[in-house]
Amino acid sequence: MMRRCRIAVFTAEKNHEPAGSLLPGLRGFANTHPDVLIRVFNCFGGETDSLRNRNEYEVYQLAELTGFDGALVDARRILLEEPLEKLRKQIHEAGIPAVFTDAPDQPENIPPETAVQAADWMLRLMRRIYEPEEYEGADLPLQIYRGTEPSASCTELYERQIQTLKRFFQLQARMAEELFDAGSLERLMIGVERNREIFDCDSYYLCINDYYYDSYDRAEWKSDSKTFGREMVLAAGGPHGHDGKRFIRERFPTRQLLPEALKEREPFLVIYPLHYSTYSIGFLALNGASGSDRLNLQESVIHFIEIAIDNVRRKRMLRKLNEALDDLYVHDGLTGLYNRFGLERYGKAAFKRALDEDGEAQVLFIDMDDMKEINDQWGHESGDEALRMVSGFLRQSFGEDDFLMRYGGDEFLIISGLDDENLEEKLQQDLKAFGLELRLPYSLEMSIGGARAVRGEETSLEACMREADRRMYENKRQRKKGR
Repeated sequence: MMRRCRIAVFTAEKNHEPAGSLLPGLRGFANTHPDVLIRVFNCFGGETDSLRNRNEYEVYQLAELTGFDGALVDARRILLEEPLEKLRKQIHEAGIPAVFTDAPDQPENIPPETAVQAADWMLRLMRRIYEPEEYEGADLPLQIYRGTEPSASCTELYERQIQTLKRFFQLQARMAEELFDAGSLERLMIGVERNREIFDCDSYYLCINDYYYDSYDRAEWKSDSKTFGREMVLAAGGPHGHDGKRFIRERFPTRQLLPEALKEREPFLVIYPLHYSTYSIGFLALNGASGSDRLNLQESVIHFIEIAIDNVRRKRMLRKLNEALDDLYVHDGLTGLYNRFGLERYGKAAFKRALDEDGEAQVLFIDMDDMKEINDQWGHESGDEALRMVSGFLRQSFGEDDFLMRYGGDEFLIISGLDDENLEEKLQQDLKAFGLELRLPYSLEMSIGGARAVRGEETSLEACMREADRRMYENKRQRKKGR
């Protein structure tokens, strides 16, 4: 049984032109050669030796050439010498046969038969290398793929082109509306799937670098994150005749190009890099020559998706910054407990929740004792540290649903659903033991006043706070008298 030959093809769509008939020619060749698997590594590398253009050619690094049987290089379109020489070196080190379509007399756009000839030369060469006994001296027939489109008048061709362009821009406008409204990568991928018609291919696979998929913050990326990582995430798309859902968000080694179950499924794939500025996002793999490619608009589609993906990243980062600012707005900077803004936003809700779920709510006002002496004798840094330690103690003493607040200075407010009549006395004893355990040069003590509200009695939070504050000062006076 003849082994399946794997061919890596390298090309570039120079000067924003499509790769002529190379892609449909190779697709036709794959259709007529079931023993061939073709992977086309394509990009939009320009003539200018810029960082952006050099990064475009990094898509060639996706090809683990030791996993291919041969390489076909459309060298006329690879305009930068550095990536071409790098590619020659890769092929040499992999030790695989290669065909270079770089003859000066070849037309600028390779016609289908020329593309097929190059692929057929490649296949002949590989078969004679890998299966010499079966093919030694054999004159393999040259199979040529040609379009079957009937001839048309100039007017008909013009009208057809106008309708095709109109349809393309309608699809692009619909995609733009969905993609730029997306607030998350998941929603954006749903938008891409709903507009997959723009690719004009049976199957497409949108794969994103794992570091880009997992973290929207560039500060968390590795230093080499401007190229492809070790793992990819299949974020959208699927194979022909399959909804693809079971593969979505599946992670796979980058060198595989697709998840394990899909590696051999597509006999023909064109792979385009995705990156924003100089940062690699991932790649888009299509199982045919896209209609936008034939319209010279493929780069427009690719660039559009790149901007949309990075737009989601920026939105996510902005939300994280806003959340951080909002967190600072409602929390005390020294202790991390809620502040007066937090009381308005979350305190009332905690009071209502305690009444609804526990049947009653306890409101405690707490004032640290002897804070002036700590500041005067040990310094204000020790005073701040004492406040932080008491805050930590209170966190340990109450649950996640309880509301803890630094009311101001050395005062704290607690709203809890705990049903413990001895809670105030217990807290004072536990804090004193907590301070002794830390072996501090000063003691941690506090005065506490409490008030309760019972479901159905319609006692307000404000009334409880006034009563707890009054009892706290009464407790402080009694404690001073007892010293």
